Amino acid sequence: MKKFARILAIDCGASHVACGRFSGGPDRPVLEQFASTMLPASDLTEEAWVDAVGDALRELKQAGWLRGECVLGLPGHLTFNRLLRVPDVTGRQRRKIIEFEQRQENPTAIGELVWGEVLATDAGGGQELMLAAAKRHIIEKLEAKVRSVGLYPQAALPAWLALRHAVGCLPPAEGAVLVLSVGARSSQLVLQGAGRFFARTFAFGGNLATQKLAEELQLDFPSAEALKLRRCVEISGSEDGLREREAGRIALDQFVRRLCAELQCFPPLALPEGDPARPTTLFLTGGGGRLAELPGALAARLQLRVEWWHLPTDAGPAQAKTYFGGAPDECRLADLTGLAACAAKGPPEEGNLLPVAIRRELFFRRRWPWLAGAALVGIAAGQVPAWRWQGEARDVQRQSAEMDARIADIHRIDARNRLNLAQLAEIRRRISALQRLEVAQSAWITLLGELQVRLATAQDAWLDRLQVLPAEVPAVPSRQASSPGRSADGLRVLIAGSIFDPARPVDRAADGCGTKATALLEALRGSPLISAVEHGHFDDSQQGLLRFEVTLRLAAHAPD
Repeated sequence: MKKFARILAIDCGASHVACGRFSGGPDRPVLEQFASTMLPASDLTEEAWVDAVGDALRELKQAGWLRGECVLGLPGHLTFNRLLRVPDVTGRQRRKIIEFEQRQENPTAIGELVWGEVLATDAGGGQELMLAAAKRHIIEKLEAKVRSVGLYPQAALPAWLALRHAVGCLPPAEGAVLVLSVGARSSQLVLQGAGRFFARTFAFGGNLATQKLAEELQLDFPSAEALKLRRCVEISGSEDGLREREAGRIALDQFVRRLCAELQCFPPLALPEGDPARPTTLFLTGGGGRLAELPGALAARLQLRVEWWHLPTDAGPAQAKTYFGGAPDECRLADLTGLAACAAKGPPEEGNLLPVAIRRELFFRRRWPWLAGAALVGIAAGQVPAWRWQGEARDVQRQSAEMDARIADIHRIDARNRLNLAQLAEIRRRISALQRLEVAQSAWITLLGELQVRLATAQDAWLDRLQVLPAEVPAVPSRQASSPGRSADGLRVLIAGSIFDPARPVDRAADGCGTKATALLEALRGSPLISAVEHGHFDDSQQGLLRFEVTLRLAAHAPD
């Protein structure tokens, strides 16, 4: 047996509202909780009936277990149904045929009706469909009333469709099962089995007998209804007034004749007795037919067995755990069982008279937890990379901060290095200046030492005077300024002294032929500090002495 969640079925009849919570399977629903109440009257207008159903549901809400999703059963006087034969065509053509038939019923106000369809038979040459319709504004108002008490209808099924599913809960029968459900303002006739299905709604019910009884006894409708029900439960052998008994007989006879006239138009019952296709038993149910004499009167006129319909034990009222407003009877339980069996097979689509917009809204509401869960999973799945990226971003920021700190240290080291290099350059500049100063201070000592060496080489020569000559003025002024006494090649120095030469007292050194003079000039030219010897002048006017004046051009690399 297929298990399913607990199902709440609400049967909105013309004179009552019954609620039942079922569990079990689609073939054998088990009633667990039941609640019912009567409407103030059974002859209300459509608008007043919807308001009365809303008030009844608020009253039944006190039971404490009416909440969540539910499936609604509609009374027969609010719905219309007809049989339609559709040939074996494509789905698109089938849809066009159905829409055409729907427009034939109300061509000027097709949008004012809500339509549903149910597959009756599926033969090789085509299909037979049962079309059901209801007024849109009545269904929308009823749905709003139901939702106002915290209930969410997932389907609104006509009474004949609920009765069909209730027949499916019976044990398998050899032939077709014929069930008549008599309500207050309408009656439902259903034939199910042997590959056949047929449903028909009669636009009258038990109120017909009540109205006749009220007319005969000059009573108001509630009093006549109470009298009719009291006769149904009276003990056999009790005495009633002759007038009431006669009025009851007339009312029952009129009701039976009207009912049999409709039943005899039913094709299977028009077949002769003994035909296998003709039903042999009529099961009777419904609150409008609770008349003790009704089964016998119908059997006498229809020539078939008429029995009260008894549901299986596990779907009977004895299984209910809690009651509210009285224990359920077979008449109330039949429609509730059919609604529960239909809902147990899945969200009802066949014959569902809820508008598409409401169904779509309920579809999303039913799946809202899953959609919300999927959204949360999607958000969480999106957050995981975001958290990972945030972690990586924090790591990168931390590494960047560490790198910035290292770069700052490097900048400080670089600044220190630059400062040290600047200080080192300043020290080097000062060392160079000191070296130049030292060289400048020791230049003349070096030059004099060198001249002493050269004069010693020439022998018997001494130095009397040393004079720095001024720089030569060039013919074309140079762009670079030169120091005083310095030419482009070096410093010019005039040295003057004497050479002792006793061997040749009259030697003329000025002519360049004297040995001493030549030796002196060669010695001076051999000095690395002297680049050239120029303007040499020798005076031998004094015996034994050779005076000389020689202009020396110091080398460029010589210290100055």
